[in-house]
Amino acid sequence: MLKSILAVLIALSGMVAYGMGSRDRLKVQTTEDAAMHIAKWRVIMNWDGGPVYDMPAWMTEPGEFRTKAIDRFRAIGAAVVTYGMGCTDLVNYDSKYSECFGQYDDEYSREVLKNENKRKDKEHCDQMMREQRFPLTVLVEEGHKAGLVVLASFRMNDTHDLYYSSKTPDDGVPLARFKREHPELLIKDDQGWTKYCLDFAHAAVRERRYNQITEVVDRWLVDGVELDYMRNGFFFARGKERENAALMTDLVMRLREMLDEHGRKRGKQLYLVVHTPMTQEVSLDCGLDVEGWIRQGLVDAVVADEGCTPFSVTPSDFVRAARETGKCRVFSTIDIGLGLPERTEPEKGCNSPVSQAWTPAQLRSWAMTQREAGVDGLNIFNGHYGRTDLLLTNVFGPTKNWWDFTAKDKTFVAQNASFCANMPRKAVPKIEMLPKNIEPAKEQWIDVFVPAAMTSPPEKAALRATVLRLIFRNILPGDQLDVRFGDLALGCCIGGTPPPAGVQVSKSGNRTEVTVTVDVAKIAAGANRITVQLQRRDPAKSPPVIWNYAELQFRY
Repeated sequence: MLKSILAVLIALSGMVAYGMGSRDRLKVQTTEDAAMHIAKWRVIMNWDGGPVYDMPAWMTEPGEFRTKAIDRFRAIGAAVVTYGMGCTDLVNYDSKYSECFGQYDDEYSREVLKNENKRKDKEHCDQMMREQRFPLTVLVEEGHKAGLVVLASFRMNDTHDLYYSSKTPDDGVPLARFKREHPELLIKDDQGWTKYCLDFAHAAVRERRYNQITEVVDRWLVDGVELDYMRNGFFFARGKERENAALMTDLVMRLREMLDEHGRKRGKQLYLVVHTPMTQEVSLDCGLDVEGWIRQGLVDAVVADEGCTPFSVTPSDFVRAARETGKCRVFSTIDIGLGLPERTEPEKGCNSPVSQAWTPAQLRSWAMTQREAGVDGLNIFNGHYGRTDLLLTNVFGPTKNWWDFTAKDKTFVAQNASFCANMPRKAVPKIEMLPKNIEPAKEQWIDVFVPAAMTSPPEKAALRATVLRLIFRNILPGDQLDVRFGDLALGCCIGGTPPPAGVQVSKSGNRTEVTVTVDVAKIAAGANRITVQLQRRDPAKSPPVIWNYAELQFRY
């Protein structure tokens, strides 16, 4: 009788430890596994592997690797590293199922090898192949020594092979040979990013992706895999996404079973993480039934992503499903590499002349918004860029206590149209976004969302100032633009007349920045509406006034 009771308790403890409910999952957990348990994950660090010819030699040298990679990951409190395995069909290792960068005598190889530094990189690549020691090899070895969870990340339908081609997407020449040789497996579309995405409605495409992922799990002792569905968000022909979602679910189920089988052999759990759009509605528009995956116990974590630039949208659908089932953790993504999107074209990212780096206040406020929505942690995408080291450590370092959002300046930002980046246009949520044109006599508005915790009496009492910051383009002398915050008229008449008292206006080229102090009593939890109206303008003047950016700063 005692043995029976003990057996039941052991089985139940295994289910609780992994949160797997009724699924027949691994019930064994070693001491090492316990230290890396998913419940302790707070920060996930994405590391984009990049093309082989841009890979420095230190990435396969353990000593330098610890200094330049592992120590940086630990400095921001990361428990998990997701390592990018390359583009969808161009990878940075030898493979039976994928094409290695430079494997064929292609245009990319010919162009890059004209550069002396790239020739040295090629020599390093050849050495990696001979010795069979790749960056993932060293990451697994050194990462496990440091107690990090290492996940191999697969971009499920990436088209960056177009970037590495000497021709543009419009010229119609992808670099990946598989795509050139199998046009019948591509999405039949001529609209930019979609043009060279593989169509997962074909069994051959799903089988290829399954084999590519299984091969990596077979070769490396990774702790699991991440399926990155955000680069890019196209998987089926337009208009066929929802009806084909079951096909993608079948692939996820097969990968779950494969990881479970490898886990049983290794005596440890292998994680399956999916990197998806922020909401269920958008996910379904891409052919991804993310909430269904959670409820079926197929995935251990969902890394939700707003589409390259995080603001006020939160993964509430996934948080709710995860809490109801107890089968999943939910994380929100910030793309450090893109910088602050004071731009009209999100694809330009850091290269945009009007892009700026995130500030600590903005990062803290974004983290607070996501935390209040119930997420379990944060995913740092493109955080490997050298210029972000100090910023990330200052905000997310383990000694900063960012999870509790202790008193620091915070900045809440309005929703920006860069949600659209790499996503089907119809998948964009029906919310007001910036930038937008301001037509004469027509009222325009945008909401800035503020977490409830920021509006409590103690928080408001600690504030020394609350400042509204707006950016416009093409304001001309004689224009009159009025601004209202909620029901508070700020009277910002800008253009050729002096601004009212308390309003600061600065101009640089066609850019006009307006800052005005707002009474803290007027700040509400949730949506805070900012309304602008161009009262007076000569209709013959052009170009149109553009409202580019809006933020609300909390200064302590």
